[in-house]
Parts: sequence; C-alpha cells; structure tokens
Amino acid sequence: MSDRILRIGTRGSKLAIWQTQQVESSLSELGIAFQRVVLKSQGDLDQHTPLEQFGTPGVFTRKFDAQLLSGQIDMAVHSLKDYPAVVPAGIAIAAYLKRGNPLDTLVTRKPLGQLQSGRGYRIATSSSRRRTQWLHRFPNSKIEAIRGNVPTRLKKLEQSNWDGAIFARAGLERLGLYPKHTIDLEWMVPAPGQAVVAVACREDDQEVIRLLKKLNEPDTEFTSRVERHFMALLGGGCEAPIGGYLQIKGEQKVLFKGTVLDFEANNQITGEYIEEKKNPEALAELFAERLIRKGVSEILNLKKV
Repeated sequence: MSDRILRIGTRGSKLAIWQTQQVESSLSELGIAFQRVVLKSQGDLDQHTPLEQFGTPGVFTRKFDAQLLSGQIDMAVHSLKDYPAVVPAGIAIAAYLKRGNPLDTLVTRKPLGQLQSGRGYRIATSSSRRRTQWLHRFPNSKIEAIRGNVPTRLKKLEQSNWDGAIFARAGLERLGLYPKHTIDLEWMVPAPGQAVVAVACREDDQEVIRLLKKLNEPDTEFTSRVERHFMALLGGGCEAPIGGYLQIKGEQKVLFKGTVLDFEANNQITGEYIEEKKNPEALAELFAERLIRKGVSEILNLKKV
C-alpha cells in the first residue's frame, strides 16, 4: 500500500459511526492511515418525507457516490440494505463485513403478550416492506410514519401512544440498546442485505479494492449478492415491499425465502426454496423466476395511490 491517507465517507448517526469504526479498526490493524469524512445524505437532511415517497433510489447513498466519483473520498461505509440493488456506474462494493442478526424486532412500550391476528395495533415504521408485511398479517392495525436515527425513534416511541415500533435487531445490538419489551418478528422476511455493513469505492481504484478485499467476509458477500440481485431482477428499489433472505446450509446447500407485497398489503406472494450452492447471480435468477411465475410482476405493478 502507498502512503495514501484514505478518506472514509460516513453518515453522522451513532449507528453509522459504529459501522465506520469497524472498518477503521481493521484498517488500523493493517497499518493503514485514514481520515473520517462525515457527510449528510438527502435522507439525513429531510427527516419528514416518508422514504417510499422520495421516488429515486439511493436517498442515503447518492451523496457518497458523487463524492467517490469526484475523488473527494476514497471509500464509503454503508448499511447495505440502504444501497440500491443496481450499483451505479463507476462504483464497486469491495467489502462485505460479517453479517449481524438480520431479524426485524418489534419494540413495545409495554408487554403485548402473544400477538393476535384479529387485533389491531398501532405500529410505527418508515419501511414499506415492514409496513406491508405487518398489515398483511394484522390487517386491523394502523401504521404510523416515523423517521430518524435509532435513538430518536426509540424516544418517539416512548413519548407516543403507539403499541410499538419496528427496528432492525442488528442496529439495536450494535448500539448496545436492549429495550425492556421486544418481540423478534421471525415471520417477517428481512430486507436484502439487512444487518450487513458494506464498503464502496471507485471501481477503477485497484489499490483500495485490493485492500478492502482483506476485510471481506465471503459468506456474507455470497448471501448479499443473491439477495440484492434477486431484488434487482424484480425491479425493486430499497423501498419496494420486497423481502429476501438467504442462509447457507452446510457446504453445498442454501435456503432462500423471498416475499413480495403490493403497497396496500392486500396481496402477498412468498416462496421458500432449498437449492445447491452455485453462482450467486444464477441462484438469484432462479428464485426471481419462480416468484415471477407466481405473479409477482402483477403485484409490483399495484402502486400506491
């Protein structure tokens, strides 16, 4: 490695800084000099518009792509679930860090006991995937829009009259936050790339790519590539109501679960498949084609009015 001081782009939230510190720690162990560059994304600047109403992908990542391509930073640390399924031209995802807990978790203000399908709940989430999966299972519920970083959303929940709010389990754990009342939503299919920290750089910066490959966790890269290509093939962005989660079973098998809903949560198509482990893009094509045959294309065309 040359004597470059690598400029690492990150958002400024506590969770984003935690993620960036994992990368910085690995770089320090390799003797690499770096400088942290904190940037505000469009999603950080606008804390009021529901995410699914932004219209274009990359609300949390476009600023970093532009800074990479203009040479103002050398790498950017992202929550992979926030990164568009189709990587912009000139950008490469060069490292996938070991995946955390991919589950979604319901944090409640008081104990709810066993969730009952016929009951209506007031639940806060900014994710169309979480909103539609919840409403399909609990159709009498009311969904409240909520924005902000993890501590801000926990505070909003505490001050509200909602029953609960849905969080990524990994985000809570990484910040050392363990609310008193939680329910892991094991039935909810995670977002592609959920609980994965990824590092992007310029695709022509071979020096940085070789360095970041030392941070890469192969199994996480494999599962992430399957999930994200699956989402890309269905034409879904980060805010489409698409869930996709792949697990590696032993040396040669994988288990995939995918789900797609319309924006009104009236229709859901789900598939669960065990296959031989092979090229990740080929697996994604196989899973996407099976759901397309079930009618996913029609579901995704049911846009929110």
